[in-house]
Amino acid sequence: MIPLRLDPAAGADCAARLLADLPAAWRGEVIGPGIEDWAARISCGRGRDLKLHGVRPDLRVEIAWMAHWQFRDGVQVSVPALGQLAEALVWADATGRPLPSSTGPTTATSQHGNANAP
Repeated sequence: MIPLRLDPAAGADCAARLLADLPAAWRGEVIGPGIEDWAARISCGRGRDLKLHGVRPDLRVEIAWMAHWQFRDGVQVSVPALGQLAEALVWADATGRPLPSSTGPTTATSQHGNANAP
């Protein structure tokens, strides 16, 4: 598992604020194991865990933050919907499609070679 951490050089002010709100159990590439009441507070299809493998860290923190706040607010976390979003982001990154730049400008190149400058 690769836990989320910030790269200060990437201008991650927004991501830093989101990450600061996340408990440790919400920072990994798989969300669910170890979170109390997870099974009772999710809507799921094929799987119970939210898998974020391959999602760029700044975007992964956004998805994790959304799931965490849904969970915290008592709304069922839609594992299939968030998983589909994660898969679409991985696909876009791997195929060189534009990615959201909502976490601010980034100069880093992803693991698939997609430089995502705004």
